[in-house]
Amino acid sequence: GIKANNYIQHSGNVTSNAKLSAIAALSFTLNGGTVNATSTSSGSNVTSAEQSAIFSSNSLNVAGGTLTANSTSSNGVHANGRIDVTDGIINSVGYIDGLSSSEDIYITGGKVTATGQTEGIFGNKGINLGYSNAEDYIKATSYNCMTGGVKILANKKFKVGETATVLDGGNNGRELTNDERLSLANQKLTPVTNAADAATVTRHNQRHVLICHLRTIIK
Repeated sequence: GIKANNYIQHSGNVTSNAKLSAIAALSFTLNGGTVNATSTSSGSNVTSAEQSAIFSSNSLNVAGGTLTANSTSSNGVHANGRIDVTDGIINSVGYIDGLSSSEDIYITGGKVTATGQTEGIFGNKGINLGYSNAEDYIKATSYNCMTGGVKILANKKFKVGETATVLDGGNNGRELTNDERLSLANQKLTPVTNAADAATVTRHNQRHVLICHLRTIIK
């Protein structure tokens, strides 16, 4: 595998396969190019996190490029510090978690797919979801954290899968209820950014209000 103090990549193609972490660094930054990292087995003298296909002892930042990670024994991607995703493409698969942080996770742009048998995305101190353009999306098998909750960032709205459900961060950001968090499992979250999407949301909300009103009358 690759070991580095501060892993920073701006371009080019990097492929690493290892029995433990394919890439292990004090910090990890991807600004461009492609990274393919695969971890194929566990080790008895390292922590589970350190068996992740990509492991950062501190922060992990993805601002561009394409990151593909796969671990057959641990997390696809793990950082002991904060994870920031502002752009780029991430496809991370883990035996435990797809994308994992011992701190918190901020996804404010890019196209993120995270798959794990325990959690798709796990942020120990919180998960914060947003986007920077209409093409961005987030899809995970599940979302979970110990503290901080799963939040939609301020002035952001996500459409949940093919349903008419929309989650709105409002003016100040909003923490999802437990039912809302669970409803995100395996659903593609896409931005509500244009008039057509807003009109669909409005029609759904109007229909919901009408149904509730009719139920009240029937009672």
